[in-house]
Amino acid sequence: MDDKLIKLVADFKRPSPRPYRAPPPPPKPPKRRAGGGVGRVVLGVCVLILGVGALGWDLLTPEPEETPFPIATDLPPAQVPEEPKVAEAPAPEKSDPPPPSPSLDVEQKPAPSEAAPAPKVVAEPKEPPPAVEPEPPKAQPEPAPVAPKPVPKPVIATGKDAPVWLRNAAAMPTGSDGPMIAIVIDDLGVDKKRTERVIALKQPLTLSFLPYATELPRQTEAARKAGHELMVHVPMEPLGAKNDPGPGGLKASGGAQATLKQLRWDLSRFDAYVGINNHMGSKFTADKTAMTPVIEELKARGLLFLDSRTIGDTTGASLAQALGVPNASRDVFLDNEPNSAAIGARLGDLEAVARRTGMAIAIGHPHDATIDALTIWLQTLPAKGLVQVPLTAIVKHRLEQGETPPNGG
Repeated sequence: MDDKLIKLVADFKRPSPRPYRAPPPPPKPPKRRAGGGVGRVVLGVCVLILGVGALGWDLLTPEPEETPFPIATDLPPAQVPEEPKVAEAPAPEKSDPPPPSPSLDVEQKPAPSEAAPAPKVVAEPKEPPPAVEPEPPKAQPEPAPVAPKPVPKPVIATGKDAPVWLRNAAAMPTGSDGPMIAIVIDDLGVDKKRTERVIALKQPLTLSFLPYATELPRQTEAARKAGHELMVHVPMEPLGAKNDPGPGGLKASGGAQATLKQLRWDLSRFDAYVGINNHMGSKFTADKTAMTPVIEELKARGLLFLDSRTIGDTTGASLAQALGVPNASRDVFLDNEPNSAAIGARLGDLEAVARRTGMAIAIGHPHDATIDALTIWLQTLPAKGLVQVPLTAIVKHRLEQGETPPNGG
């Protein structure tokens, strides 16, 4: 057996004789395949194992009739002998295949001999539910408007508890019904003759006396006895140096102390009045700071304020309304043009305001043309359905009805 193995190995290693031939040009080196060297090594190992296995087999089971391993001897001399074919080694026992390497791109198919797994049932994608449009946001209720802060209203008391302006008010004509008209004549007291003519007019009128006039107690007492009510016509600073309100006029720049000192002197000149109205004062009444101590003093004394409205942006009536002082504003000036025709036209305007709003207030002065016109016109009011009243009657009516003066606050 050893001789056979030695001969087998020797024949395997012995090269066949070849005739001399010029070497061919070196071929371009083929691209080496990955793993080519490894394959040759594996082939050599397999041959070695085969030879050792055959040697062991002969030693264990001697068979004299065993056919020797065939060796090819009929190769043509110019051909390179082929490598002997080696019998395939017995297949190793079947073992479980290693788990396939995960692949993201190639689908792993089962081997043909193995039973194919049941196909994976893929549920068809359900159609998405229809989109539900969100409900529009509910409109938030608008916040309730904040009620304006109520303006304090004077308390109208009666009897001995009544405010001064009501205790000193002229009597209201009885049995009268219709639009009310109040006639205020101011600038009184200086011209005593014309003041007497005004006092002689049909009552009730509201007569406002200048505080720097003389003999005021006598004149005002005569007016009270004639059925009229009284006011103090307080001089106040106007616009323009040529306009002179007379001595003791309230200055817008005078300060509160100076204003109160002068005002208190004015109010001390006579008694039984219901309040004040401004003489001129286009500059002073437009200054809220200057007017404030005046209105506060009236409130403390229980008096009313009539705004003569000598300027459009006066603060007098609105400030009085804010501070709870009874107030009113002039509707018509009768005698800016002191002639009978112009005064007659203004009296017509006064009637129209009274019919439209239910009440009207006019201011006039002791001019002869004004006195003459009023002497006739006042007699016609009952026939026209109009009622002549003192100023306090309109102020009281508006307070009772909760009305704001048209030119007031």
